[in-house]
Order: sequence, then structure tokens, then C-alpha cells
Amino acid sequence: MQGKLKATKIDQMVSRELCANLIIRHGLPSEFVEYPKLRTWISYLNPEATLVSRNTIKKDILTIFRREKMKLKDELHNITSRICLTFDLWTYCTTNGYISLIAHYVDSNWPLRTKILNFFHFPPPHTRFKLSKKINECLHDWEIEKRIFPITLDNASDNDVLVKTLKSVGFK
Repeated sequence: MQGKLKATKIDQMVSRELCANLIIRHGLPSEFVEYPKLRTWISYLNPEATLVSRNTIKKDILTIFRREKMKLKDELHNITSRICLTFDLWTYCTTNGYISLIAHYVDSNWPLRTKILNFFHFPPPHTRFKLSKKINECLHDWEIEKRIFPITLDNASDNDVLVKTLKSVGFK
């Protein structure tokens, strides 16, 4: 096979996107691209490869996130059904609070879809006003605040008050 291999031009932008998707899919740290053994291997495979830094790959990951978020926003905007939400707040053993907001809807082909809209750190205190304000901000960011049918909350004892507070900050 000597001399039979053909040099292939590598598109660096495609290579970076593939690497970013690898990191996203497998939950790898952004520092992965700076691992010395990985760099040695890539340089061996293609001495002309442009090696990126963790900051560059973070930027690429953020670009993918924004693109995927816009695609999901468009999908949510174009469905004719209402959107059901589940909302959960929990506290990890270190007293760090987290919130998840998940959308459930039927798309134009009729399968039920479930998408995580938000998952983020929510430090105490977890007041009803702060919670309802944050939910409202999330719904506004996704531009779905007028398309919600029910919201299923976690089993907190003060859900009624939370719902009233959501209404007081503008949620319909």
C-alpha cells in the first residue's frame, strides 16, 4: 500500500465541531483537548493539524449550545399544542440547590417530546418569590410563557403559594 494513500485536506472547523460534540456527548472536560497524549496522537495522525486550546473548545461548545437552543425555540414556537412543564427544586447534601425545568409537548408528527429547558444552580434561600421569578424568567427566555398548560411542581408543601406568587409576577 506504499504510496497508495491519498492526502486528505482536513477542514479545521469541521474537526473542531466534531471534537466539541465528542466532549459534549461524553461529558469530557474542556481540558481534554490539551491532554499531552491526545495532542501527540493527533499530531502523529496529521502533522498539519491545528490543535486548539480549552478556551477555544469552550467557545465552540457554547456556539453549539446556542444553535441547538435556537432550533428548540423554533420547534416550540411552531408546535400547535400547549406545553406542559415539570419543575423541580432539590437540595444536594452540601446544601447547594438546583432547579430543573422540563417541557413536555406533542410535535406535528404526534410523538410526545420531553426536553430539558433549564438546569441550574439555585443557591438558598429558596423563597417563593425567588422561585417564581426564576421560573418566569426561564419561560420568558424560551418565549413560551403564554403557551403553558399545566405546571407540575415537586412535592413541596407550599406549592399553592408558589403558584399564587407566579401569577403575581406576571405568569398567566
